[in-house]
Amino acid sequence: MIYSEARFCSECGAAHARAEDASVVRRDIYASIWRRGGAALIDMLISTPLLLLLNSVAYLRGHGAFVDVGILILLSRWTQMLISTSYYALFEGSAMRATPGKYLLGLAVVDNNGDRLTWGQAFGREFAKWLSCLILMIGIFMIAVTRRRQGLHDKLAGTRVVYREVEPPLVMADPVAPRPNVLSVIAAFCLTVGLLALPVFGALLIASPGRILGQYQREQQQSGHSNPHAQQVVAKARDQIYNLKIESAQAIESVFDYVDAHYRWPDTLAEAGFHNGKPETTRLVYDADLKQVTAFARAAPLQGGSLQRRVTSTTIAGATRNYDTVCVSPNIPPKLLPHGCKPR
Repeated sequence: MIYSEARFCSECGAAHARAEDASVVRRDIYASIWRRGGAALIDMLISTPLLLLLNSVAYLRGHGAFVDVGILILLSRWTQMLISTSYYALFEGSAMRATPGKYLLGLAVVDNNGDRLTWGQAFGREFAKWLSCLILMIGIFMIAVTRRRQGLHDKLAGTRVVYREVEPPLVMADPVAPRPNVLSVIAAFCLTVGLLALPVFGALLIASPGRILGQYQREQQQSGHSNPHAQQVVAKARDQIYNLKIESAQAIESVFDYVDAHYRWPDTLAEAGFHNGKPETTRLVYDADLKQVTAFARAAPLQGGSLQRRVTSTTIAGATRNYDTVCVSPNIPPKLLPHGCKPR
């Protein structure tokens, strides 16, 4: 029995507690923080597989750009919050008056009159629950110390969590719960503070769209399946670098031919008899003091990138001059440099 003295409705026969008999009403009609915590654990075991299933979609391969964008939207933090909020609100606002976890443990969420929640109350209570968590879980800890075992979200939404068999008139009698003992309060405080680690774990488990996209692209590149646009850019850059290598090699060979014929270094490439065959894409600069030819790219994606051919030593064997050269680049990524060239 929930209460010891009652009267009955003349129309439906339901038992009603009398407000004047509040002294004899059983005082523990409100669910304790421990039972509510157990219900939350059950609900977590039910809802978490759904979130993990959505998270695993990020590792699927072979999808187009439209599907990839859809995956990122599904896995956004806002969508995860919406799924979690809807799970609790839809169950607690339904005729069950409880989530599966609460229902299994014999609990129900009601308003201050003991009636079923409106949908506005149900969703408002869940959004207020995020506030209870954001203020260092103090809103959750309030369940252990308030006289009607209400968290901050319960107070804001005007709701109470009671045992399922409790009738509305008994809730209207507004009894208070027994005072909690000190050990129970301390344990509840440790439990709620410990729950602060859950949002951190959730943030690591459910990545943001930007992080998922970055990880997806890195994995695709490592597996050799980067997106087609990136492959086209890299291929065009390699073609430009190849042209720079050919143009600079031809220019330095013209300089060597001039030295072999005139026994001195030319002042310009034109003097050496070399004419740039691709002025629209490549600019060549000759430095007589450094004995160096630099080829610059004039078009994207490598615009401004350069290769340098520099003479490091000259040896004479009889009537033949031998030239040692080095190919370096000050600004082209090492992975793109052709064989025989190195970064400076």
